[in-house]
Amino acid sequence: MKYWIAIFSIVILLVVAGVYLNRAYAYIYSTIGAGGFHDLFTSQPVLISFDTASGTPITYVAMGDSLTAGIGVNRKQDSFPYLFAEKLSKEKKQSVNLVNLGIPGGTTQTVIDDELSQAVMANPDVVTLVIGVNDIHSFVSTKIVVAHLNIILQTLTEKTHARILVTTIPFIGTHRIFYPPYFWYYHWQTKRYNSAIQSVLHRYLVTVVDLYTENFTALNSNPKYYSRDSFHPNVAGYQLWAQFLYDNFRK
Repeated sequence: MKYWIAIFSIVILLVVAGVYLNRAYAYIYSTIGAGGFHDLFTSQPVLISFDTASGTPITYVAMGDSLTAGIGVNRKQDSFPYLFAEKLSKEKKQSVNLVNLGIPGGTTQTVIDDELSQAVMANPDVVTLVIGVNDIHSFVSTKIVVAHLNIILQTLTEKTHARILVTTIPFIGTHRIFYPPYFWYYHWQTKRYNSAIQSVLHRYLVTVVDLYTENFTALNSNPKYYSRDSFHPNVAGYQLWAQFLYDNFRK
């Protein structure tokens, strides 16, 4: 009798655990979807003028996913590509044409299919690439992500003259959206993917920006840096990102 009670108890625990994990997983994406944000860069390009600018504007192409598209803020001026472009304009005393190709939900495959040819055609002087979060959440293998990054970086280095900044994959999201064990699971996955892509990032003459470490140190699941969906950065979060990217650009 005790044997069957033990078996029944284990089955109940497994069912409860399964239901909890399923609901906690669904909650992540329902919360993100309920944020109500939209792509801010529907018209291209955005000209950021410098008052005393002379000569041809600098062309800056921002590539990536929702983090590049400005999801999390309500004005394009508060997105990290726009803030980065402003810093670039002031430093160089030139106007900047910002071509933001970021696609919400984008993966490394999306960059190849929908962004790469546009980036080359824009003949950029500066490129930033922030990609990989959705590859992790879509369970794309590290082997495929490495192969995709190799295609992207080889194309950009061979077909453009741009200064290219590529970030490590940031771990984003607060405990409010990631119930246990998902916070630890996605953090572990982010570190694993970043370890896998190190070799391809250092194979090319690009500036590697360790956004993972900077983001985890500065934001570290701190709600004050996150938008209402508890996943994408808010104005303060993107300001930190823009400054960190520009600090690395100036090195």
